[in-house]
Amino acid sequence: METSEPGAAADKSSRGRSLELAGYVERLTGESFADFSFSPGEEFAAAARDGYWEGEQWIQGKLLLMDTAAKAPLWEKAVDRPRHPKVSDIGSVLVEDLQPRQDSKNSLKLFDLQGNMLWEKEFGARIKNSGISPSGERAFAATLSSKYEPHSSRLFFFDASRGTELWSRDLHYSQEEAPYECDFDGDQLVAVVRFYEEEQRFHFGETGELPNEYLYFSYEINIRQSGLATEILPQVKIMLIKSWPEIDKAEELLGRINIEELPLETKAKALRYHGEIQEARGNLRRAAEAWEQALEQDPDVGIRERYQALQKKLHTGK
Repeated sequence: METSEPGAAADKSSRGRSLELAGYVERLTGESFADFSFSPGEEFAAAARDGYWEGEQWIQGKLLLMDTAAKAPLWEKAVDRPRHPKVSDIGSVLVEDLQPRQDSKNSLKLFDLQGNMLWEKEFGARIKNSGISPSGERAFAATLSSKYEPHSSRLFFFDASRGTELWSRDLHYSQEEAPYECDFDGDQLVAVVRFYEEEQRFHFGETGELPNEYLYFSYEINIRQSGLATEILPQVKIMLIKSWPEIDKAEELLGRINIEELPLETKAKALRYHGEIQEARGNLRRAAEAWEQALEQDPDVGIRERYQALQKKLHTGK
């Protein structure tokens, strides 16, 4: 387990380099590339431009690999909808390709330094995020929820040199597990758990298991979140039941809690209040979504009749 704080200065520097490179690429190609990524050693940069419809004709997107020192393109490829390119220190580029007309499906593609596509993996779910190790030997992809169960909310880990799956695991977190993002430590995949300004990193095992320290930290977060929610939620409730509800203050206060990490019953209350805030702001669909989630966590959260009335209003317009 490792503890660190996010590097705001490094992020700012990366954004500056991306903007500089974006300007250069636009002058070079006459096109805007909005999605950039640098290799860990910063020798290479990958850039992506999304595809689009022009009338009935589909215009493919583009994927570009740059030599950053020479500010020269090494290759350019037509890709339908390239997203979130990642580049290794050997110049291999991993990119997500969202299929036109099928937003729920993705493919993951790997190109080498010469622009040859080494392999492609198709997913029956949209990819949430992906990455490649500095050496180009390992890669991962995390998917969102999907009707195609084998690919729904799963983390896949690959031998990038061969394109073979090493393991996969479910991303439906239990009540005791904190949500995490993935990153690399060399060729080792790590789970990155953030709690406000604090960050801890846990290495996955050879078959995708996480160490007990991850569960201990998840439990600690649960306790800390529950304590904070115990103080905040009663105040939010008071603000919302006033004759003139204090919506802005209630929303600001509720925003201090990470709702996803709360215990079920407490999470249901927080979602109920979030829905009430959205309803007061006229965001009725968001209110309905929040109340639906609240009822899933706790059927007795006290919002069922209002939820049903709101659903009727949304369907009939009355």
